[in-house]
Amino acid sequence: MARVAKLLAASLVAGMVCVGCVPGTSGTDTTQQTAQKSGEPVTVEFWTINLKKNYGEYVEGLIDGFEKSHEDITIKWVDVPGTDVESKLLAALATDDVPDAVNIEDMRVDQFGESLSDLTPYFDQDELAPYIDGLVESVRRDDKLLAIPWYNGGAPVAWYNSSLLQEAGVGTDDLPETWDEALDLGQQVAQRTDACAFNALPTLDVLLSNGAEPLSADRTKPALNTPENAQVLEKFRAAYKDGTICPGAVSENIRNLPQTVANGMAAASVDGLPFQLLDIEKNAAKTYTDLAVGHAVTGTTGDFIIGGMQTFAIPAKSDVKEQAAEFIEYVTSAEAQLEFCKLVTIFPSTKDTLEDPFFTDVEVKSPADAARKAVVEELPKVKTKDLGTKVDLELDEAYLERIRAYMTGDQAAADALADVEQDWTDLLSKK
Repeated sequence: MARVAKLLAASLVAGMVCVGCVPGTSGTDTTQQTAQKSGEPVTVEFWTINLKKNYGEYVEGLIDGFEKSHEDITIKWVDVPGTDVESKLLAALATDDVPDAVNIEDMRVDQFGESLSDLTPYFDQDELAPYIDGLVESVRRDDKLLAIPWYNGGAPVAWYNSSLLQEAGVGTDDLPETWDEALDLGQQVAQRTDACAFNALPTLDVLLSNGAEPLSADRTKPALNTPENAQVLEKFRAAYKDGTICPGAVSENIRNLPQTVANGMAAASVDGLPFQLLDIEKNAAKTYTDLAVGHAVTGTTGDFIIGGMQTFAIPAKSDVKEQAAEFIEYVTSAEAQLEFCKLVTIFPSTKDTLEDPFFTDVEVKSPADAARKAVVEELPKVKTKDLGTKVDLELDEAYLERIRAYMTGDQAAADALADVEQDWTDLLSKK
């Protein structure tokens, strides 16, 4: 009840300031707003992505549990096919008939940012405390909180062919933790065996893990061309040219690299995703049982960069923001996320979920078990690779195109970064 009173007060203050300021609304209360203030029943329209077929019973259980403890709130669930999310949400936002709580990928948050509510009035420090800090910050824009983290696919991990390490005179009890250490170890492997060390490029993930700020503070201009970033590029190209990094690392088809751990031509994957171990288990069973698994290597910050996560946002045109925020908090609670994680191989955004025996009492009997344990240990230190623009994917693609050419050529690192900045300037000007 204290939380409801606090949120109601915040909502009323925001309402006094902003009545009529949302496009498509006026200063006159809608039916929903009137009902909200009078305590009459309201409906919260809730959108998810591709969950009904396989996880309908779980979601319906969440809805039932919430409605039993919130008799004045009815949840209307709409499950949207993944390919239709963007078009359906854009169409809804162009009208006054919007969902009140919508599941969107974090990479889309900035695409819809101008149409989303600032959730700060509904989630103060106490409400945000259960969530992993880096994930919360990934959806904060300046002083606005545009979404609440939900689930993710896990952090990267590393695995090594123990036999190749042994052949190179390297033990598995002291695996590298940083990119510098990995490049040093990899050079030993490449020099003493017939295998290259691993596939790697100086991606944006690598730069971010070294503390890079790729954009200006207002996210309108590139800021990549720094001596620190140039030094990272130079280290990676030197490793590529001396055979440490595998020749195929520059391939655009990263799903079918020519040198891999599975085919025995690469000794390791130092920042792979756990599900990739399934391919090795299926196609190279002997190699799989010989793997040593540990934390992914990272940069000077110690942060582990993940590709993205699922989140919940509230459109600015919603008339029931307070109730929508309550439902989002319920769905993303530690208990609800734990139940979901038991149904499918995903990882939570809440710290308490990770402290449950389901995650902590992992008996390591296989490389997959070791990978799961590593992910759980890394998750409190993860951040997403969001740059905070509407064109993040295009920026990443433009960067990689220049980096592949840099790795195989002789261009100075600063010049390559200058070319990237020009590409980015063009892309940012069109957003």
